[in-house]
Amino acid sequence: MEKITAEEKLTAEEKAQLILLFNEYILKNQLEIKLMYPCFIGRAGSGKSSRGLKIANKLKKSIRILILSQLLPEDIGGIPFVQKKQKQTVYTLPEWFNFDLIFVDELDKAKESKIAPILSILTERTLHSVPLSPSTQFIFAAQERENSFLDRIIEGDEVYDALARRLIFIPCFIEDSFEHIFQKYNISIKIKEDETSKKLRNFRMPLQHPPILEYIILFARWLITYFFQEDYESSILKAKNIIINIFYYIEGIENIVEAIFNSGICEEERISFFKRVIQNPKRFPLTLVSQALSTIPHLLSAKQFYQTLSYLYFNFSADERQRLFEELYKTLLETRELTTDDEFENSKWFIASWVALAKNLPPGEVFVKKEDIEKIYAVVCEYFPKEVAEIEKVLKEGGVENDKEN
Repeated sequence: MEKITAEEKLTAEEKAQLILLFNEYILKNQLEIKLMYPCFIGRAGSGKSSRGLKIANKLKKSIRILILSQLLPEDIGGIPFVQKKQKQTVYTLPEWFNFDLIFVDELDKAKESKIAPILSILTERTLHSVPLSPSTQFIFAAQERENSFLDRIIEGDEVYDALARRLIFIPCFIEDSFEHIFQKYNISIKIKEDETSKKLRNFRMPLQHPPILEYIILFARWLITYFFQEDYESSILKAKNIIINIFYYIEGIENIVEAIFNSGICEEERISFFKRVIQNPKRFPLTLVSQALSTIPHLLSAKQFYQTLSYLYFNFSADERQRLFEELYKTLLETRELTTDDEFENSKWFIASWVALAKNLPPGEVFVKKEDIEKIYAVVCEYFPKEVAEIEKVLKEGGVENDKEN
């Protein structure tokens, strides 16, 4: 599957796809969180169903479209029958049960007798004690019209209040469908903004349910790891923009997002990101590797630290080396720890890195006679052959091994 690019403005299907990918991550890791599901909303002809089909194709999932206005409650929840021997009522499983992606259409036209079993399935992720597959996902669609679906969400009777806790509303603008036709046939026509589109853009609702906030917090943490960029701050900025873009309709979402990221709640992802950079520095820009090393040296083994330091020193200019040492010194003053290892281990890797660099750097960058370097190199290799070999491997290949004990 082609990965979504982190643009500030996502298409409706890209928003839904990100939500489904996050839900899949939650289900695979069995995290205790109430899932939310994308709900396309727009007037007739705005492309809600076609977006569902596109997503199924991109994610390579089988899809079943359920048009609620054409179904009976039994089509959703199964048909009951009595087992005579056991004298108990059991239910058949509906035919949609084994599909990967269930597209529930015309939610706005459905009666409560049809919505209630759907809400139960979403909450429990089971149907008559039979669990849904972890790969099973849902997308909803509702038409916004005179008998407003969004107004019923805001008014919030019991059923629609439950829907508000489970759905993430994604507007589908009729103007986008016109634009698709314009591009397809290479024409240009000015279209007046649709009144429904105005309403969708201006729709807002308060944050009233704690599970929604928890979902947004975990979604933010996941987005950082999904959109690893060349620098961590760029990943943070993109994650913020995406959350605001998706949850635009929640009042004060900008302040909510700032509070989430200012709380240090994403620190675990930040450290995980830097560790990943350290493990494979060749994949990342030198400036990012330097930032990672100067931020978390106290969380690295002596081996990881000196391998990465040697790699940077070997590839940096004199000014860049100076800046790196200044940043490392600042961190050392704060943490009072250079690495996770003791003094002997640090000394061993320091010596190994020094002789490996002296041996491999151009002659003009080493202020020791070549014959002296050869003598020192031979002595150190006699005592620490493995360590010197590991450092030289990094200088040539750019990969830092992840210590099992760490």
